Amino acid sequence: MDTKKAFSAIIVLLLIINLTLGIYLIVINSGHSQLEDNIIYTRTILNNRNYRVDCLIPSETLNISSVTFGENRFSEQSIDSLKDSITGEFYIEEETGAMYFINTGSEAVSEGITGRAGVEAAAENFIKSIGINTDEFILDYYRETGSDSFELKYINIGDGGNLYFGSYIEMNITSEGVMNAKIMYPDVVTAEDNMGDGIPLYTIILSNLVETGREMSIESIGSGYYSNGPGTVNISWRIRFGDGEERYFDASTGLELE
Repeated sequence: MDTKKAFSAIIVLLLIINLTLGIYLIVINSGHSQLEDNIIYTRTILNNRNYRVDCLIPSETLNISSVTFGENRFSEQSIDSLKDSITGEFYIEEETGAMYFINTGSEAVSEGITGRAGVEAAAENFIKSIGINTDEFILDYYRETGSDSFELKYINIGDGGNLYFGSYIEMNITSEGVMNAKIMYPDVVTAEDNMGDGIPLYTIILSNLVETGREMSIESIGSGYYSNGPGTVNISWRIRFGDGEERYFDASTGLELE
């Protein structure tokens, strides 16, 4: 760890200690359990900072675990076989290793799509057509982006039920089919569990979600493993805002992940 990261970690730890002491002093004589009061206090502070919380704030402290991700399972060599089953253009982005699909319009991946059930069915058919088991992924979000266009994201889910935020399929669908998609499907090389307790979520939130000068809504909070490339990562918290922005925080240090 370089000097800058070490200094940042020390600052975050000091903030966490101060916040924890502050919360304890506020709730010590209340009628609720300390954990309940911690959550209530967190919601109050977030409201004062112009954050509207539209979801549950998890009360559990995560047990620290880690996962090591490899390269994307799709490569330049595997693209040729996909072209035999799907009409469209596939290519690998050199910088990230992500695979992209673009419907060239000569033949729709799926036709005559109507309703949400039809959109999700088209998405699942596309996932199967590129050789991925749909049981490994769950729908992360479904958004209507126009009168006849939809954006969907599926995330890989591990054996223990934790999400692999860095393993996903994003796609845009119209009534004519899947128009484009981005696929990151890295190998899971190793996993390690029971590495001790993490930092409580409410202390991470209060240390990182500062006043921004504008009102923001928190749409969802969940845990999983965030990565933007090969390497070992600890379990983390994801906070998704109403405008689609997502921020990730290492559950063992409280530091924001880039």
